[in-house]
Amino acid sequence: MTYLRPHYQLDELTASLRLVAELPQSTRG
Repeated sequence: MTYLRPHYQLDELTASLRLVAELPQSTRG
């Protein structure tokens, strides 16, 4: 569990960064 928790947080952070990175691209067209 101790090993999975940091990995889960990192994966969630990566997913958030992807959404933020993709939003400007979609707005620009």
